[in-house]
Amino acid sequence: MAGFDDSVEKIVDYIKSSPEYIDFRNKRNVVSADPELKAKADRIRMENFDLRQITDDNRLMDELDRFMERNEQDYAIAEIHDYIEAENVFCGLMQNILDRIMGELDL
Repeated sequence: MAGFDDSVEKIVDYIKSSPEYIDFRNKRNVVSADPELKAKADRIRMENFDLRQITDDNRLMDELDRFMERNEQDYAIAEIHDYIEAENVFCGLMQNILDRIMGELDL
């Protein structure tokens, strides 16, 4: 198990030192320092998550239009926009790591 723990530690160290994680962490800290910005960003993030669960294309388009209309003003706030974009980039890094691991396994 020590070999596994060492390997996980190396992956975590890589992630923590990646530009994607550092940028995400810094932008998250900026938003988290302001409770109003944090609440707005969290609301947008949760609504975005809910949108990703919709499988019906017509309903998705309708909900996406409403989402954009509801959140346009808050998303235009630089700190919120930058935080959400940095989170998306960081999630992409994590997805690439998981895809790589899954691709190496014979499942």
